[in-house]
Amino acid sequence: MSVPARFVGAWQREYLAVDGCAVVGIGRTIWIEAGGTYVDVRAPGTIASNTSFGGRSGWRPPHFTWHHDIDLDPRPDAIDRAELTVVGDRIVERGFGLTAAAVPYVEHWHRLPTTSRVTSIAAHEYGLAVRVGTYAAALLASPRCACCWEHGGGRWRTVISLGPVAELPEPSAGGWALTRGWYAR
Repeated sequence: MSVPARFVGAWQREYLAVDGCAVVGIGRTIWIEAGGTYVDVRAPGTIASNTSFGGRSGWRPPHFTWHHDIDLDPRPDAIDRAELTVVGDRIVERGFGLTAAAVPYVEHWHRLPTTSRVTSIAAHEYGLAVRVGTYAAALLASPRCACCWEHGGGRWRTVISLGPVAELPEPSAGGWALTRGWYAR
């Protein structure tokens, strides 16, 4: 399964409903899709928040699949699969099982503005990092940490941070400032 260019970029969740009820206090969530590899970072909030996961992703119309190859809250063989509808710079995601119960959910995502869709990926035995243009995210299963950055004003700024992020590679002009154990992919 490949991922079409229209999905490559940084996406921010703007709405979540579970079993037909809008969820309040979902926390900021950013999904960075690098065209077959992704990282999703979720700030503290109510449902489906305060975690990060990433791995392989794929598109078989009308469904998108996200493999949780690395997950801060691991579940054996975790795979998310949902129907995506693209409307301009927005995505409507419809699926089942966002929570422990297999009930329907709807998420709305909007594309974050970026100067390019050039991608960069770094990997670690226990981690993954992706960058698309002016957005980047990384996660590491041990120690349990994740971070999402945005580039602006000549520097990278932390948008969401979970755990001891000093272990993560920071974005750089060429892709990543790789630290011990990390390599470019």
